[in-house]
Amino acid sequence: MTVQAWIANRLRRFRWMFTFRRLLLDWQPAWQALLAHQRGVTLRLRDGLVLQGGDRDDVAGIFNEIFVERCYTPSWFYRPEPGHTVLDVGANIGVFPLFLHSIAPGIRVLAFEPHPVTFRQLMENLRANRLEEKVQAYQLAVSQGPGVVRFSGASGIESGHEAATAEGHGEAVESIGLAEAVARAGQPIDLLKVDTEGAEAEIITAAPATTWSRIARAVVEYHDLQKRDQVVHALEQQGYPCRVVPARGYEHHLGLIYARRA
Repeated sequence: MTVQAWIANRLRRFRWMFTFRRLLLDWQPAWQALLAHQRGVTLRLRDGLVLQGGDRDDVAGIFNEIFVERCYTPSWFYRPEPGHTVLDVGANIGVFPLFLHSIAPGIRVLAFEPHPVTFRQLMENLRANRLEEKVQAYQLAVSQGPGVVRFSGASGIESGHEAATAEGHGEAVESIGLAEAVARAGQPIDLLKVDTEGAEAEIITAAPATTWSRIARAVVEYHDLQKRDQVVHALEQQGYPCRVVPARGYEHHLGLIYARRA
């Protein structure tokens, strides 16, 4: 690591720490949990929100990505506002919907999370923050289209899409296409967020042009370079210039694609 990179990394850590201190009542144990990659912690925000996770959930890490780094909502890309509609595909334990409501009360969120264990934690977070009537949560897999997926080892993984297969032996969960997910909103989508642990290319490439005409912008996490290229090509074909931002330290396979209609 160069001296410049070391200094930049230290400054980034200090910025994260001060943001933890500003946002969280219990910022010190939360900060230690982030540094130690401790799972299953509960975070209490100064604005009254509570974020909880199971023993497999990296709550502090997800909080840092979404609340501190604002990975899905950089200021140059998207500013959430009350009245906007956001489609959260791969909602995990619900940290992104909670973030959106914390900075834009009244925003409408449709959250899709297929994994049974993760979905239950998502619902617990919504209920704990009295958002179960403001966030429309669906235990559905968004995929190429309608069907059924199953999960192997349902209690032993963090993310639903990661273990979703047609041939699994666990609990069956319905799958829908992105077109159906957008149709459920009943109005244009201000932001589509897709974080599905490797299923992103299938979701994006299968959606018809009529679906994309209703989506203003999308942020998609990719999990290998081939799928990154497939997603970028599909989005550009639909009229979205793309900006690719690799994840620090994981540039060889992980990052985010930001797409906004010209």
